[in-house]
Amino acid sequence: MITKAQRKQMLDYVSHSLEHEGLSVRPRTKELLRNSGIETSYVLVGENQGIVLLVDQVYPNQAFDRIYSGVKLDIPDVGVLFFKDGKTFFRNAAEKNFFKQSHDLSLKNYSQEDMQKMMLLRPEERSMVGQRNWLQYYQPGSDQLEESVESFKFVPIEFDYSHIDSSSRFKPQDKTSERLSLWRERAHFPGKVVLDQGYIKERV
Repeated sequence: MITKAQRKQMLDYVSHSLEHEGLSVRPRTKELLRNSGIETSYVLVGENQGIVLLVDQVYPNQAFDRIYSGVKLDIPDVGVLFFKDGKTFFRNAAEKNFFKQSHDLSLKNYSQEDMQKMMLLRPEERSMVGQRNWLQYYQPGSDQLEESVESFKFVPIEFDYSHIDSSSRFKPQDKTSERLSLWRERAHFPGKVVLDQGYIKERV
């Protein structure tokens, strides 16, 4: 579970990373969906020009979708940043799905390296990956990793059931996974950043 202290650290870090001379940056935590009881942290960038929504908690009943859609009606440049804890968001799917690859089952077309990059996406992540190929995450600092913004380009996972005899009436159709996704590219932004067309990017 992402703690209140971790959520505050994320808000402080993102706000500081976006700051530069002449730009208004305002961190906020507020209930954006009326009567939801859910407070969302976000950073306003410029004078109603941009906003970065921080996804640092679970949003039940598609609440985040409604928040995102509502914000986009008023602000042209909307970024989304997930908290990368590996438990709530950015959950690795290898352990639960490795047998489908190693035993030539429905994930047989993927390598062991692919399996390590296969993620089990939460509904909030799935909603965003359906609208943009790159998902962005706040990486908290640790002994091994520096505090940063991390970007991952995801591609769909395809289940292949060719190992099942085509004459079997129980053979499922090959299909795209609804919950699994595979990241193919990664970008690391440890310093000052800007919000540009819905994405956080390194300031140059």
